[in-house]
Amino acid sequence: MKSMKLINPYGLLVFILCTALHSVSAATWKVPENFATIQEAVDADVVVDGDTIIVGKGKHAGAMITKSLKIVGRRKAKIVGGPALGPYTVGFRFPIDGSGSGSTIKRFRFERVDLPVYAEGTHALVVKRNVFREPLQGVTNWGGSGWRIAFNRVQSLRVGNAGGIGIFIGDRNNVLAGVTGNLVMNNRVLGAVEVDPSSVGAFRGAGIALFASFSKGVSKAEFISGNLVSDNFVLLESTTPDLVDVVGIELSEAVETLPEANVFGNILVRNVVKKTQAYGWVPQDLFFDNEFFLNRPKAEAPVSVTPPSLKKSFALSKAMTAKSIGVLNPI
Repeated sequence: MKSMKLINPYGLLVFILCTALHSVSAATWKVPENFATIQEAVDADVVVDGDTIIVGKGKHAGAMITKSLKIVGRRKAKIVGGPALGPYTVGFRFPIDGSGSGSTIKRFRFERVDLPVYAEGTHALVVKRNVFREPLQGVTNWGGSGWRIAFNRVQSLRVGNAGGIGIFIGDRNNVLAGVTGNLVMNNRVLGAVEVDPSSVGAFRGAGIALFASFSKGVSKAEFISGNLVSDNFVLLESTTPDLVDVVGIELSEAVETLPEANVFGNILVRNVVKKTQAYGWVPQDLFFDNEFFLNRPKAEAPVSVTPPSLKKSFALSKAMTAKSIGVLNPI
């Protein structure tokens, strides 16, 4: 007679409870069927972390995302407005407390929204298969790690006294864990960079940028490292290059020289840049601190800038050689 294996009833009960809880928490909600607006859906008590919000055809305002949600557009759902950030309009804004971490923004068309996706301190965000038409900055990630930004299309950019960036990853809040593990893959950044005549200029835009903020002789970023920029296509052309020019991909600390790199160990592979200057490095030595493979055009080593001879102490020399110059001006 075959022996019978006893089933642990407690283990089975835990499995059933976990399955039931998962099925309860992973609800799907619809706008405008269940909620009139995206913000109403996000704010509703019955909508919890892990839920999905499906947004139907038509024009919609975006929202402040304070939960971990999957938000998906259907039938060319358009985002035409949303929360404010000073003078700017944001499509989907994520607060600095990180409460929207783990969310997904997928398959929306953003129509001339200043900042379609804007986050500070948000991690593991997925931004996928969206179209951004004429933003100031398409995707903005200040201080977040573990993002996946893939298969998006940025169609033309606008520039006032800031912006002109398709996909931006940076830090200005000295995030202790650094900004790492972000994937920027298979995106297309195309068209004109429309410069407002009132712009003061003295900076440039970029299709894709990794940026460590620096001011008053002090770095505002611990490090930006271990990020992958792969298989992207950039074709941009400034309408007023003498005022605000543009590069395809920029790695920047916004200063001419630094004692050590804060943007290092990032990998850029199989990216294609046309029309404009392909790469920007500030300082130029960042080329040697990051890895470039199979890009077109090939990333050539720039002529390094030799710091001036200084007779001051090292602490003073750091501040003196770290002279801010006109590069990116992100929002």
